[in-house]
Amino acid sequence: MVRGGLPEGTSQPFGLPQLRVCSSVMGTRPAPLATDSAVWCGDVAFRRRHDGGYTLAASAGSRFDIVPDALQYFSLFAPARRLNRGEVRLRFGAAFFRALATPKRWKPDAVTPFERTRVLDPAPDRALLARALRDARALLPQFAQLEMAESWAGMIDVMPDSLPVVSAIDGLDGFYLATGFSGHGFGMGPATGLLMAELITKGAARVDLAPFRFSRFLDGTPMEPFKPRSVIPGTWGRAHRTA
Repeated sequence: MVRGGLPEGTSQPFGLPQLRVCSSVMGTRPAPLATDSAVWCGDVAFRRRHDGGYTLAASAGSRFDIVPDALQYFSLFAPARRLNRGEVRLRFGAAFFRALATPKRWKPDAVTPFERTRVLDPAPDRALLARALRDARALLPQFAQLEMAESWAGMIDVMPDSLPVVSAIDGLDGFYLATGFSGHGFGMGPATGLLMAELITKGAARVDLAPFRFSRFLDGTPMEPFKPRSVIPGTWGRAHRTA
């Protein structure tokens, strides 16, 4: 079984249309209590931390580095691109050429792309986080003196319809895939592990996994991105939540 995100350039051998975006997040110093709930609104998203600070990010501000796979799967991702217009910034640069140079096949004794890059640790977008901090200070009086304590960034693997792949791969007996959780992998991880265990050992899971089948990318299924409704009246949820 293969789980989790795949290095750029390694998805094409079996046709997995998976790309990834980079999101930046900060942790703040302790601040007055605004709410114990996780909040996501037009400009910022935040949740209370145990130390009295907040985990904070811009609601819309992920970065996508254009890579060769993006050109191959452009038509599949077009509906998601239209839905998230203005929320994901495109960048062309070194990532394109790194992905182009990534081998897609290797000998059994060769060093693989997975070994060359064991941990993805992208640099956070300082300008984006500074803007998010300004927006948060203007949003609530409790945040007027909010200060950043730390920041980090992470890669989010995304699919054209914002749904993960939890499936066997036709034509590759004994090969199973669980990936493309679009930033929700931590929350879905335990259930996914149980369902994959049932799928592998029993041939079927306790719930219908047809919406998450790999073959949907090959059988003509329309790629309509999932649109979660926001808890804020009059707005729509984004595909990639970063806090």
